[in-house]
Amino acid sequence: STIVPLFLPCPAVVTVLDLAFKHCPETYAPDDLVMQFRALFGVIRAAHVIAVSQSTARDLMEATGIAEDRITVIPLGVSSAFRPDGPALSPDAFPGADRVRGGCLLHTGGLHPRKNLSRLLEAYAEVRKTMSVPPLIIAGVVTTRWGREVVAQTAERGLSDDVMFPGHVGDAALPAL
Repeated sequence: STIVPLFLPCPAVVTVLDLAFKHCPETYAPDDLVMQFRALFGVIRAAHVIAVSQSTARDLMEATGIAEDRITVIPLGVSSAFRPDGPALSPDAFPGADRVRGGCLLHTGGLHPRKNLSRLLEAYAEVRKTMSVPPLIIAGVVTTRWGREVVAQTAERGLSDDVMFPGHVGDAALPAL
């Protein structure tokens, strides 16, 4: 969500993606947590709130007491670039991109503990025991503490040959994946 200025001369409409900081505060740096709570005060003062899911709307009502009629649920959209007949993945998009021509499983986004990538790796390892599965691509920055933990968990589970960490995947490669 956006921080609403304390003295705003007009009504504000605020969009809220989630209240993860309320559910998993331990995954936020102290400064980020303070910022999230400040943003929540702006949400309370907003004339109207857009929530990206019904779950987020419920969380907002519980956390702030905002009336349901002040919240509209509008799911996030998807760019027209994401379509089955889109461009093929360039073999030089990232190291190992040629391995995913037959398909892949993809996680993109933060590598924070609240994303439960440990569980994703566990599930991937279990499925591999009973069937052939394409490579798992975990896109995102792995140089953070949490990113390094995900890479270490991948190695501990013996998945290093089948889980790829290309780093940030640009807008040109992402639709192809």
